[in-house]
Amino acid sequence: MSNTLPGRALDIPVPPQLEAAVEYHGTARYFGLYWTLSGDEVVVTDGRSAHDGCWWGYQAFVDHPLSLIPLAGQHYHLGSSDEPATHWLIIDRQTRLISMAPADEALRFLNAQHPPLLRTQLTADACGWRSYSVSAEIIERARCCLEFTSSPRAGVSRDFTRATLPVGCD
Repeated sequence: MSNTLPGRALDIPVPPQLEAAVEYHGTARYFGLYWTLSGDEVVVTDGRSAHDGCWWGYQAFVDHPLSLIPLAGQHYHLGSSDEPATHWLIIDRQTRLISMAPADEALRFLNAQHPPLLRTQLTADACGWRSYSVSAEIIERARCCLEFTSSPRAGVSRDFTRATLPVGCD
């Protein structure tokens, strides 16, 4: 993987508290930020994991005059409440540099910083699973009880400590 950030380098100082402000707690060298209309939140991702970050920390960073000036006049969209992001901000935690890259390029870059996940064949032995034989009578009793507890019925108490179960579900 190249140490060069994807997209366009931005002349924006990256404060040492940015990770805490946007709630990035990972250990990856690079992470990305963009706004999602899904939930109207900032997304923080390092390519291996993604989560809703602290929106006000993100807003404080992108709305700061030292960020606004370099971002002005750029053809990009970091996302909004109405439209998905076409670009992401990519931060290098080692060099404290930042760039703006198209979303697909940013995602490929962030994914590439991680070693490939190992493919594993899950087997019952490897997981410690055991097989059990269950009688048809027990399966029917469980089904009956599940149907009773998952479907509201007129006059049935939802307080299951006092509820009377149908015949066969005792």
